[in-house]
Amino acid sequence: MPRINRSISLQFIVRSLAHAPDNESYGEKIAREAGITSSSVYRALESLIERGFARRTRQEPGAHGTPRRYVQLTIAGLDLARKWNVLSLEAAAAQRLRAIAESLGHEPGSDLHRAADQLVDSSWAVPPFDSAAVVAAVLGPAGPDQ
Repeated sequence: MPRINRSISLQFIVRSLAHAPDNESYGEKIAREAGITSSSVYRALESLIERGFARRTRQEPGAHGTPRRYVQLTIAGLDLARKWNVLSLEAAAAQRLRAIAESLGHEPGSDLHRAADQLVDSSWAVPPFDSAAVVAAVLGPAGPDQ
């Protein structure tokens, strides 16, 4: 695994990406979530990309003219998030559930994808949604490293 210096700012950035849908977000949103200046976020994202922890995925028109450049954690980036303990069990289970859905050919928006979304954002979950039971079912009793 490539090496990267662990800083508080970088931990916030990796955590923000790890908990974003499909582990993908853009600089300004990460800056708002992490409470860090956008220039610091962009430098950190470049460092993550250069070391293989993240990759550029797409670009969309921005609200004020500057395009949004999306970045996504790679497998190495997700491993880094786990190593640094910035990835919640719910997010780890959601990632695994999405991977299962994709391997089964389920399109985004399918029931499995929606269940994964509810794990990381329970504010819109339909009761009774027992996220702990879903995490245990997806990750097993030993957790995400099983």
